[in-house]
Amino acid sequence: MVEPAKKERNRGKELFWSKHIKLWEESGLRQADYCRQKDLSRTQFTYWKCKLAKKTGPVTFVPVPEKALRSQIPDSKQGSLKLNINNIYQIEICEGFSPDTLSTLIRTLGKI
Repeated sequence: MVEPAKKERNRGKELFWSKHIKLWEESGLRQADYCRQKDLSRTQFTYWKCKLAKKTGPVTFVPVPEKALRSQIPDSKQGSLKLNINNIYQIEICEGFSPDTLSTLIRTLGKI
Protein backbone atom coordinates (compact mmCIF):
# COMPACT_ATOMS: atom_id res chain seq x y z
CA MET A 1 0.00 0.00 0.00
CA VAL A 2 1.29 3.48 -0.92
CA GLU A 3 1.81 5.92 1.94
CA PRO A 4 -0.46 9.00 1.85
CA ALA A 5 2.55 11.36 1.73
CA LYS A 6 4.08 9.50 -1.21
CA LYS A 7 0.73 9.38 -2.98
CA GLU A 8 0.41 13.15 -2.56
CA ARG A 9 3.95 13.73 -3.92
CA ASN A 10 3.18 11.57 -6.94
CA ARG A 11 -0.05 13.50 -7.53
CA GLY A 12 1.89 16.76 -7.32
CA LYS A 13 4.40 15.52 -9.93
CA GLU A 14 1.59 14.35 -12.17
CA LEU A 15 -0.08 17.77 -12.02
CA PHE A 16 3.24 19.55 -12.63
CA TRP A 17 4.07 17.50 -15.72
CA SER A 18 0.49 17.51 -17.03
CA LYS A 19 0.56 21.30 -16.95
CA HIS A 20 3.87 21.47 -18.80
CA ILE A 21 2.86 18.90 -21.40
CA LYS A 22 -0.31 20.87 -22.12
CA LEU A 23 1.64 24.14 -22.37
CA TRP A 24 4.19 22.48 -24.67
CA GLU A 25 1.45 21.15 -26.96
CA GLU A 26 -0.06 24.64 -27.18
CA SER A 27 3.32 26.31 -27.72
CA GLY A 28 4.10 24.78 -31.11
CA LEU A 29 7.71 24.38 -29.99
CA ARG A 30 9.81 21.27 -30.39
CA GLN A 31 9.95 19.32 -27.13
CA ALA A 32 13.68 19.95 -26.72
CA ASP A 33 13.23 23.70 -27.22
CA TYR A 34 10.36 23.86 -24.71
CA CYS A 35 12.39 21.94 -22.11
CA ARG A 36 15.40 24.20 -22.66
CA GLN A 37 13.29 27.37 -22.28
CA LYS A 38 11.63 26.10 -19.10
CA ASP A 39 14.81 24.49 -17.72
CA LEU A 40 13.16 21.05 -17.57
CA SER A 41 14.78 17.64 -17.85
CA ARG A 42 14.08 16.26 -21.35
CA THR A 43 14.20 12.68 -20.08
CA GLN A 44 11.72 13.42 -17.28
CA PHE A 45 9.49 15.28 -19.73
CA THR A 46 9.47 12.27 -22.09
CA TYR A 47 8.89 9.87 -19.19
CA TRP A 48 5.86 11.78 -17.95
CA LYS A 49 4.51 12.39 -21.44
CA CYS A 50 4.50 8.62 -22.04
CA LYS A 51 3.19 7.81 -18.57
CA LEU A 52 0.32 10.27 -18.84
CA ALA A 53 -0.50 9.19 -22.41
CA LYS A 54 -1.05 5.65 -21.11
CA LYS A 55 -3.63 7.01 -18.67
CA THR A 56 -5.59 8.75 -21.42
CA GLY A 57 -5.79 5.62 -23.55
CA PRO A 58 -4.48 4.54 -26.91
CA VAL A 59 -4.10 6.79 -29.92
CA THR A 60 -6.81 6.33 -32.49
CA PHE A 61 -6.55 7.06 -36.17
CA VAL A 62 -9.37 8.42 -38.27
CA PRO A 63 -9.39 7.20 -41.86
CA VAL A 64 -9.37 9.93 -44.48
CA PRO A 65 -10.82 8.91 -47.85
CA GLU A 66 -8.40 9.38 -50.75
CA LYS A 67 -11.03 11.43 -52.58
CA ALA A 68 -11.03 13.94 -49.70
CA LEU A 69 -7.23 14.08 -49.80
CA ARG A 70 -7.18 14.85 -53.48
CA SER A 71 -9.65 17.69 -53.04
CA GLN A 72 -7.47 19.23 -50.30
CA ILE A 73 -4.23 19.32 -52.30
CA PRO A 74 -3.53 23.00 -52.97
CA ASP A 75 -3.05 24.22 -56.50
CA SER A 76 -0.24 26.59 -57.41
CA LYS A 77 -2.42 29.63 -56.64
CA GLN A 78 -3.07 28.54 -53.05
CA GLY A 79 0.49 28.00 -51.82
CA SER A 80 1.05 25.14 -49.42
CA LEU A 81 -0.81 23.04 -46.89
CA LYS A 82 0.66 22.28 -43.46
CA LEU A 83 -0.44 19.18 -41.61
CA ASN A 84 0.35 19.02 -37.88
CA ILE A 85 -0.44 15.78 -36.10
CA ASN A 86 -0.34 16.06 -32.29
CA ASN A 87 2.79 18.21 -32.43
CA ILE A 88 4.70 15.06 -33.34
CA TYR A 89 4.46 14.91 -37.11
CA GLN A 90 4.60 18.08 -39.17
CA ILE A 91 4.14 17.72 -42.90
CA GLU A 92 4.23 20.59 -45.36
CA ILE A 93 2.63 19.85 -48.70
CA CYS A 94 3.83 22.24 -51.38
CA GLU A 95 2.49 22.83 -54.83
CA GLY A 96 3.08 19.95 -57.18
CA PHE A 97 3.08 17.37 -54.37
CA SER A 98 1.76 14.03 -55.58
CA PRO A 99 -1.62 12.96 -54.13
CA ASP A 100 -0.45 9.34 -54.40
CA THR A 101 2.62 10.13 -52.29
CA LEU A 102 0.44 11.84 -49.68
CA SER A 103 -1.89 8.82 -49.55
CA THR A 104 1.08 6.50 -49.09
CA LEU A 105 2.50 8.75 -46.35
CA ILE A 106 -0.78 8.81 -44.42
CA ARG A 107 -1.19 5.03 -44.71
CA THR A 108 2.39 4.61 -43.43
CA LEU A 109 1.82 6.95 -40.46
CA GLY A 110 -1.37 5.01 -39.70
CA LYS A 111 0.71 1.87 -39.19
CA ILE A 112 2.99 3.48 -36.60
